Amino acid sequence: MKLFHGIYFYPSTVFKLFVLNINEMNFLKRFFVQRRLRQTLQNKKCRFAPLFSEAKQIGILFDAENQAIEKPLAAFIRQLEKEGKSVSSLTYFDSERQAAFQFLYEVFTGNDIDWLGNIKSAKANKFMEKKFDYLFCFSAQPIPVIDLLLANSEAKCRIGFYQEGREDFYELMLIPDKGAKEEQMILLTLEYTKNICQN
Repeated sequence: MKLFHGIYFYPSTVFKLFVLNINEMNFLKRFFVQRRLRQTLQNKKCRFAPLFSEAKQIGILFDAENQAIEKPLAAFIRQLEKEGKSVSSLTYFDSERQAAFQFLYEVFTGNDIDWLGNIKSAKANKFMEKKFDYLFCFSAQPIPVIDLLLANSEAKCRIGFYQEGREDFYELMLIPDKGAKEEQMILLTLEYTKNICQN
């Protein structure tokens, strides 16, 4: 305990209050992101799946926390580029950091979300507003901020792995083979999409 100008100061108590306030702020941010997400899902956009052979612009949202997807995702992007597609990739981190992946991608963080659940990152907003022919999302677990971007995206067709109750986020959901890991399914996603979206 220290005394400053007649005020008793308990460092441990102040530290606990500070941590509590940070947690409360994170809770409020998550609350407003979820609220904005529910509002967005009520306003459905007109979407469709263009012929894959005619698609030019491809977007990829991915969860960089899963380092195992790096090589298959890099191969997925190389294959798309080999077929003449323009590819843009984006990931989200709670805090400011950068994972070393073998391909170009943009990052937005928790600092880019304001307390009302708005995305204020210029990179994320540009990605969200781009009229991708296809937007692929590779995330094994729901991430509310990525969901918010998915829901607001101007993409014509959104594709992801099947998860019960998440039908509003995608036009096409692929059911992984039993026991298959996300990284094993990434390359198959391109094959399935081509087969389904060529007619």
